[in-house]
Amino acid sequence: MKKLFLFILLPIFFYQFSFAQEHQRIKRCGTMEYLELQKKSDTTLEARRQKIEKETQKWIKENKDKINSTKTIIIVPVVVHVVYQTTAQNISYAQIKSQIEVLNEDFQRLNADAFNTPSIFQSVAANCELEFRLAARTPNGQWTNGITRTFTTKPSFSYGADDVKDSLTGGHDIWDRNSYLNIWVCNLDGGLLGYTQFPGSSANTDGVVVLYNAFGRTGNLMPVYNKGRSCTHEVGHWFNLYHVWGGNISSCTDTDEVDDTPNQDDENYYCPTYPEPSCGNTSDMFMNYMDYTDDECMNIFTKGQKARMYATLNGFRSSIKSSNGCIPYVISKSDIVKDISIFPNPVSETMNLNIVLFDNDDISITILDVFGKEIYYVSKKNLSNLNLEINLSDYSAGIYFVRVLTKNQLVTKKISVIK
Repeated sequence: MKKLFLFILLPIFFYQFSFAQEHQRIKRCGTMEYLELQKKSDTTLEARRQKIEKETQKWIKENKDKINSTKTIIIVPVVVHVVYQTTAQNISYAQIKSQIEVLNEDFQRLNADAFNTPSIFQSVAANCELEFRLAARTPNGQWTNGITRTFTTKPSFSYGADDVKDSLTGGHDIWDRNSYLNIWVCNLDGGLLGYTQFPGSSANTDGVVVLYNAFGRTGNLMPVYNKGRSCTHEVGHWFNLYHVWGGNISSCTDTDEVDDTPNQDDENYYCPTYPEPSCGNTSDMFMNYMDYTDDECMNIFTKGQKARMYATLNGFRSSIKSSNGCIPYVISKSDIVKDISIFPNPVSETMNLNIVLFDNDDISITILDVFGKEIYYVSKKNLSNLNLEINLSDYSAGIYFVRVLTKNQLVTKKISVIK
């Protein structure tokens, strides 16, 4: 009987051991280290950060009564830059969409696990009244689905080099930070799940970076970091939230500049059992999105954190509120596409695509699967007629969409691939 009991326990032990090793290998967030690197290369950054903090505290003090009484939803246009080397890294539209859903749930306190917030903290839980939407138009006014896809030869990126944000270093250039929340999704090295630029630094690098298999809640995701909370955490930093324990020092004298998060000495990992006290508090707010616990344990932003977000949206990031990034692209009356023909349709091997324009223009052709994932792309300059033969023999049977885009017009056609 003892042998059988040991036999049953051994797999559990090895699973728990592997699980612990996985936690030790992962670094939840590199934002504070990234900030320190930026300060070393930009000697004026610390002064700008201090100025932003003073303005934040001043705005909160002057608007304290109305911060949590407002019922106006603020829309935040989002562009997701997928930078990939492998097929797995080129995450699907469904995975991206799931992350946008998570952001909206978490920032509006619509998350299904909100009931897990301990009763002692329920009174300070906040609906931050922020709505995240994938952008509907590019910075130059063209149509977009809010997603860019860039193939790279780089196996991974790092916060030290910050190279995913530059096309010259294998990444993708930022869209105007005054109009969009830029999120880069890629393979990060060093076991890092994500990092973010706080308000105040360079306009060319301002945004959020998240590991591709810790992004969203649908797809091939890592254990325990599979509910989209890595991105929720990093977007919190983008709105000028600190970690709930303050900076990088384990100390009860540090602060996150928020009154309604209990003072705690350090980060929490795994899923602690309430209460988990430190610094003389009843319990750390380890379920706060700005701690380091597993995704399934995170479930709350506070009213004080919401106040900092609103101060940021009325200060450094105020231009986001007037962004036209989510205003739908409207096809002009001066449409330039005269005719598009696709044959055969259904197709089993080679598809012939013929496009005729009224005048010369630039043309891009994209084929998308039903999940919105881009699987073919080509662009041509200054043409009035284009004939293409596209080999679809390697495509799975099903429905696909051919998207033809000129400078002023978007036309989408449906095709069927049969076997």
